[in-house]
Amino acid sequence: MLIISNLYLEFKQQLHNKWIYFSALLLILLGIFAFNVAFKSINSFETASKDAISQYQAQLKQNGIVEEKNNNVLSEKTNSFLKKLSQVVHPSAGPGYILLVLSVIGSWFLCIISATIVGNEFSTKTVKIKAAHYGWSNSVIAKQMIILLICVFFILIAIIVGEIGGQISWMIVKNSSIIANSPPPILKSNLLIQFFITLLGLLFYSGISALFSMLFKNTLVGAVCGILFPYIEKLINKWYLPGSCYGNLMGHYFNYYEGGFVSTSPLAVGNMPMEVNWIMIVLSCIIVFSIMLLLSKKQAI
Repeated sequence: MLIISNLYLEFKQQLHNKWIYFSALLLILLGIFAFNVAFKSINSFETASKDAISQYQAQLKQNGIVEEKNNNVLSEKTNSFLKKLSQVVHPSAGPGYILLVLSVIGSWFLCIISATIVGNEFSTKTVKIKAAHYGWSNSVIAKQMIILLICVFFILIAIIVGEIGGQISWMIVKNSSIIANSPPPILKSNLLIQFFITLLGLLFYSGISALFSMLFKNTLVGAVCGILFPYIEKLINKWYLPGSCYGNLMGHYFNYYEGGFVSTSPLAVGNMPMEVNWIMIVLSCIIVFSIMLLLSKKQAI
């Protein structure tokens, strides 16, 4: 009952957290920007290819050479690559595309939000009041549940932006006869699997940020540690690290599109089966949140 009371209290408190609304707005703008990047790639290539074909035809004409076969091959290669570029704005690719953007960049937003959820308790001196009324451990459990809900909230925003953005983008670009006839992209996995991969990644780095905020009783330290943690993992670059497992899962289950905002798949670290990567990232989340609970029982506040 105390946990439910704490959860309700935390929920009401976080409704006034400006970082959540600011980050949600930033994610929507980032989604629009991601589709804009794809548009520019398509338009730039289409313009450049038309110019190249025109110059090629003019050069042939100037030299008195008629090579329709080579010209057709050039046009076919151009059209083929243009169709490949257009896959990123296909409606079926939209939700996964924006989820991928969230998976790569979203941890920054969630690290800051998680740091404020925990760290603000120490800066505003409300931690002692909550500890006295509800128990600090119960309060920490409620905060963990709020972090989980916020991660789900951001994932749902990404899916909605991707769905709407994909439909609008396709309506704009399909006027081109080349793109209109292009087949839909072959998706590596369904949206549910991508949902859980993104959720686990955001949860882990949010947990790291919340843990360091709690450990040092400081919002800024927690946010910085959470944001820097994946870069430290890359320096170590071992298969068992959460960041490596997260990258392996993303590379295996997400589509990376040429001309997209995130176009390069991360290099696989190690040769472990995908099941091992799933287990390691789940265990990492459990360990981080368990350490927070253990710390809450021992921490002097």
